[in-house]
Amino acid sequence: MQYPPKTSVVYSYFESRGGKFEKILFFGLQYILKRWLVGSVVTEQNIEEARDVYLSHFGHDYFNAEGWRYIIQVILLAYIGIYLIIIIILIIIP
Repeated sequence: MQYPPKTSVVYSYFESRGGKFEKILFFGLQYILKRWLVGSVVTEQNIEEARDVYLSHFGHDYFNAEGWRYIIQVILLAYIGIYLIIIIILIIIP
């Protein structure tokens, strides 16, 4: 048997290592970037869920929730900065 019993999801990877094809075309990065890195990547709900998982797994509160909240704040400030720059550019350029 190739996979353990009750396996429901499998991610696979393969590539040509020579032979018939001389070039390799990488495909799928755009999907990964849009799926996992666009928009609100980390939320307060994610932080609380992760804290609960760490606590149940380790039996101690090792999870750095404040560090993750800091990341949310930095990302929010970056978004605000980008929007301000866009607004300034739109105002300056007729």
